[in-house]
Amino acid sequence: LEGRRSKGLGELVTLAGLLPAVSFTVAGTIRGESSHAALQALEALPNPVLDGSLSHGQTQRRMAEHRLVINTSPSEGFSNVMLEGWSLGRPSVTFAVKPSGMLTGDGLGVCAGGDICVMAAAIVALLEESAARSAMGRRCREYVVSVHSGEAVVEAFDVRKVVKEQVE
Repeated sequence: LEGRRSKGLGELVTLAGLLPAVSFTVAGTIRGESSHAALQALEALPNPVLDGSLSHGQTQRRMAEHRLVINTSPSEGFSNVMLEGWSLGRPSVTFAVKPSGMLTGDGLGVCAGGDICVMAAAIVALLEESAARSAMGRRCREYVVSVHSGEAVVEAFDVRKVVKEQVE
């Protein structure tokens, strides 16, 4: 798919070609006429593994087996996949998506700003720097607990707290 709904398959082909020593797992079904050439190019490369459609539990297990979650889409917004990866302590490296500035050197991952070479360098750096990756992973888990856990969401919608804050 191209344009606003692009999943970044072409970018993934380029990235996998730039990083032949790095293994990539692609979960989900790739379909559509516009994806055919990119799918063939991915299948021809030795380092992407195309898992196809997985259950939510299988997807979580696959993410837990990896050190990073990547998003090669040039346009797709904040992804549930990033949030699920963060809950597992897996930083995100994105091609162009940068939700609320959370993907910075001291944040929850890295945004390449639309530059595939910057993305490749960020992936290599995080794979090689286990201490930096681990620190990022801790921040990822802390963020999910503090903002997206059941307790945090319930607290955010606690009517008594909102009314009390408005009265004060």
